[in-house]
Amino acid sequence: MIQCDVPHKGAMPNRIGAVWSRLEGEELIKDSAIAISTVLHKPAKLHVKSPNGQQRSAGEYVLVAGTQANGHPLWRQMGGKYWLYSGTNGMWIFGSSIAKEKNFDCSRGVIYSNTQHGGVMPDRLKSLWLRLD
Repeated sequence: MIQCDVPHKGAMPNRIGAVWSRLEGEELIKDSAIAISTVLHKPAKLHVKSPNGQQRSAGEYVLVAGTQANGHPLWRQMGGKYWLYSGTNGMWIFGSSIAKEKNFDCSRGVIYSNTQHGGVMPDRLKSLWLRLD
């Protein structure tokens, strides 16, 4: 068992800046070697099809390395003006340069996942996708 003595106040374990303790026998021992990290298997490239509407958002999307939108990975459409990002509402959204101008601090777009993703990558989300006409 490992434990952190600092209240998390809603922060994820990898965001807590404190020393963790490990259980050794019946004693908790502080161990600065304990590190908590996240491993997200985020795809480097996504191929998007939208044959029944919003075709301009279709195509190849590439991961923007080292950049996040609302704490999640961000993809840019190759040769286009669309972005796949996590909106402030927790849903995956295909948004245009308007969303980019807002630094993705919004939930604007033309195609949305119909549920919050909870950290599940867009290619793994078991959800319907909604589009504006």
